[in-house]
Amino acid sequence: MSAEKKKVVINGTEDILAALDSGDLGIIAAVLRAIVVDPKKALSYGNSGGDLTAELDKRFRAAKGNVLKTGFFAAMTAIDAPEYLEAYKIGFFMHQCPEIMLAAAARLAERPAEQIRDFLAAALFNDAMPRQAQLAANIMSQFNDLGKREAIRVALLANREDSALPPLNAQTLDAWLAELCGPLRVEALRVLEHDAGESGYRLLKAHWPGLPLPVRAWVLEWGARDYPVHVPDLLADGLDSGNRDLQLAALQGLAARPEFAKLLHGRIAALYRSEDRTMRIAALKAMPKTDEKMVSSVQEDDEFLLLSLKKLPATKSHEKLFCELLSDERWVIRSIATKKLLEYGSSTAALGDPSDHVGLGVGTRTALYRIQTSNQEIADCADEK
Repeated sequence: MSAEKKKVVINGTEDILAALDSGDLGIIAAVLRAIVVDPKKALSYGNSGGDLTAELDKRFRAAKGNVLKTGFFAAMTAIDAPEYLEAYKIGFFMHQCPEIMLAAAARLAERPAEQIRDFLAAALFNDAMPRQAQLAANIMSQFNDLGKREAIRVALLANREDSALPPLNAQTLDAWLAELCGPLRVEALRVLEHDAGESGYRLLKAHWPGLPLPVRAWVLEWGARDYPVHVPDLLADGLDSGNRDLQLAALQGLAARPEFAKLLHGRIAALYRSEDRTMRIAALKAMPKTDEKMVSSVQEDDEFLLLSLKKLPATKSHEKLFCELLSDERWVIRSIATKKLLEYGSSTAALGDPSDHVGLGVGTRTALYRIQTSNQEIADCADEK
């Protein structure tokens, strides 16, 4: 056995160890490469000059810097001695050196399940080290005897399309709730919304009072979006809960379901009177409609005015207000007022001459002329009859 590029002759284990202790990085690297290329040759010298397997492990642990550690670890993985199991476990957590971490995971995956199961299970639930948790999940996805919590965590983390995902049912509910309240919440929500189906939603609804608050907020949003037939009573509970997150979730759901918002208008109006700006905006979005008094009370707040004006019905009773807003200095307000007038077709008398409205853009003037033209066409048709 000879080392590359360096004039080092190896005739036994003693020579290998001497080269590794030479302090010459070039010689050390060359010898380690030679071991990686032909590990059987390196081991063929026996232990007369020292136990190469044990000495590599010792030098790996003592090495300073990732370059040396990586070199020693590569030699160890090439030899892959049974006693390297503990070293592989150390390398598995060396996130600062991805080459070692990935090599260690690959070697651990080849070990019998009984040797690595407890170690991997601990890594799987180590939320402080997400990369190792994912590597553990990839390995454990090959196990056939996973517990419910393990199976769910593995399915959420493993990079395998064929990972079996435990369904949401009475037996797995607690395990799913743990994930819905943990660092994998977003992925768990995505998976359940896609796979749990109506039966899964009904199960969550049945356990509604005892669900953690973040889960209840999600159940409101999910139900309003996908299972409206099951959600009206939950939306009412959310509004009455006194919990800000639940109230906001209920309002968000009601914004998507105006048919339910009509039935809960009083509760929504009460939340609109809150001192919490976010709550007031959410309540305004959830309201099926507003009135002129509400629009007039928020004239100086662009966000509230915009939302309340959009909710104001396009009816003749509000025609005067819409016409007044045609002269508002904010173009977005003028635009909404114009659209409202177009929706029901304002009277020509109420609009007056478009040229009389100061500050109107070309689009707004054109819209007003369209309203007047349309009204004139209707009048002409009536005359002809």
